Amino acid sequence: MQHHSENVILVVLDGVRTQEMFGGLDKHLFTQIMNETQSKQKVEDLPVYKKYWAETAEERRQKIMPWLWGEFLKNHGCIVGDRNNGKYLNLFF
Repeated sequence: MQHHSENVILVVLDGVRTQEMFGGLDKHLFTQIMNETQSKQKVEDLPVYKKYWAETAEERRQKIMPWLWGEFLKNHGCIVGDRNNGKYLNLFF
């Protein structure tokens, strides 16, 4: 017997790039922005880079949005919209 939900809650985030939402820190974009605004300090030496960089997208997104990827999605919901992994959501009104 399947359980059918009676309610659906749709949460939409405006102003959040899906690249960071699903992939964490974008090294190329971060480097470009830091090169335009910082001194000649190496990007890899910056504290913010050290705090949010990791080798995998899963690790990086967990660092940027720990509650979403840790507690909420593991225990309470699901997420769609990661076009790089085929998880599309298109809404038409």
